[in-house]
Amino acid sequence: IYIIYKYTKDVIIINLNYKILKAKESDYNIVGAIHYQSWIETYSNILSSEYINSLSLNRSCNIFKTEKCNGVYLIYKDEKPIGFISISHGYDKILNENIWAIKALYILKDYQHFGYGRKLINFAVNQLNNMKVDKIYLWVLADNTNAIDFYKHMGFDYTHKYKFTNLGNDVKGLCYCLHIS
Repeated sequence: IYIIYKYTKDVIIINLNYKILKAKESDYNIVGAIHYQSWIETYSNILSSEYINSLSLNRSCNIFKTEKCNGVYLIYKDEKPIGFISISHGYDKILNENIWAIKALYILKDYQHFGYGRKLINFAVNQLNNMKVDKIYLWVLADNTNAIDFYKHMGFDYTHKYKFTNLGNDVKGLCYCLHIS
């Protein structure tokens, strides 16, 4: 059972097990901490140890402080923030078009495989569907097979577009798309 409240642009979903809240500008430390911890947990076996060791909590927090947590929605379990999704609109050079994208989706490791990522994806899809958006994109590292399997399970299709990004060494990013209308 969902209880949905709408306050201006904020959408809050609450049920007995979790809630999703639009992040406030002042939540940058919470979002940054989840971002930092998730990068360590997720990418330690994918990226170079030198790159992983160069990451910092301060740098992650500053990313979200600078962006004022725009487009970020936190998911809470028993009042504890356990993950977030970030959605944005902008121009993508590789796709050569303005797109809506999931910029980030992170769930702390202890809370993965309990459906919280699915709840965040469904939340974002519903938000964008209400705005008459017909598709949403995301980029995922080619070696992040757990994430790729999850996104495929959620209905995302590989677009056959890719890019290389330097994250300590060149890593391949793959573009996936979900048609939502």
